[in-house]
Amino acid sequence: MGRTVEDRKLIASVHSVMNQCALFTEILSETQYRDKSHLPFKSSIGEHCRHVIEIFEAVFRALDSDIDFVDFSYRERKVILSEDPDYAKQFLLILSSKLENLSTTDLSRTIKVKDNLGQGILCQESTVGSCLMFACNHAIHHFAQLKTMAFNLGISLDDNKDFGYNPTTPK
Repeated sequence: MGRTVEDRKLIASVHSVMNQCALFTEILSETQYRDKSHLPFKSSIGEHCRHVIEIFEAVFRALDSDIDFVDFSYRERKVILSEDPDYAKQFLLILSSKLENLSTTDLSRTIKVKDNLGQGILCQESTVGSCLMFACNHAIHHFAQLKTMAFNLGISLDDNKDFGYNPTTPK
């Protein structure tokens, strides 16, 4: 089955967002990546990156046709992703290559999405593609926060101008 234009655009968007994060992790020292002094967050850049990566990872599990759900409430919370920027970059590149290698995955396939929004586990129908769109939008939202954190650390993002920018943002 060939990819639709929409599928190709979505895959390109996922690759772009993941590459933005990989480029971002490259310019950070381990100290900057772990720094928790950022107000109002009191969390590190690495913790935000881990969170974003694990949301993508949850969706990527559903790229396997044997899995019929995405569970956003279940994430492994791999501490190393929040402590080691090189490990995070390599993990992103592995996930990105998985997407590239799943050329026959039907992104319009209906799946169940599970999450706990404070009222217990909820379950709704969605599609694999919709979940990938959510993961991208969610990542961009966090990247905007990371951009502020980087600015406060004196880190230039001139070579990664799209990082943290949602194209729907008014100019």
